[in-house]
Amino acid sequence: MRRALGILRADEPDAERHPLPGIVQLAGLADQMCAAGLPTRLEVRGDHTPVPVTAQLAVYRLVQEALTNTLKHTPRGTHAQVRISCLATTVTVDVMDDGPRRDNQDAPKGHGIRSMRERAAAYGGVLQAGPLPSGGWRVRTRLGLGGGTDAAV
Repeated sequence: MRRALGILRADEPDAERHPLPGIVQLAGLADQMCAAGLPTRLEVRGDHTPVPVTAQLAVYRLVQEALTNTLKHTPRGTHAQVRISCLATTVTVDVMDDGPRRDNQDAPKGHGIRSMRERAAAYGGVLQAGPLPSGGWRVRTRLGLGGGTDAAV
């Protein structure tokens, strides 16, 4: 969408007309989080190349929001782990941190989790977000890529 609108806006700098981020760019996002003080480990399983560009953007934005929440709402020294699993008909997104135990009422405020739920729902997914029994926080969803599969987590 940004590229399409960029064509209509002659005053937009060329730097704004770059490809939308996807699964490949998650490594750079993990590096940015590490540089910001959130050690982040990324694991991508399966072949991401058949995943549609729009679904890859959704994956990127889900991970970006989850890591941003971890960075904002946990103390220094917290670690994050991102696992992406690509199959022919689904992509599973799992983002966890090892921060101190938080109750659901301590969930991040704002629109982040709601927007993650909306992104997941656009692909038939149900987003789970909440504290882990042993401490930390987890965001998990499975996006459907077509083929009549159920994307529920």
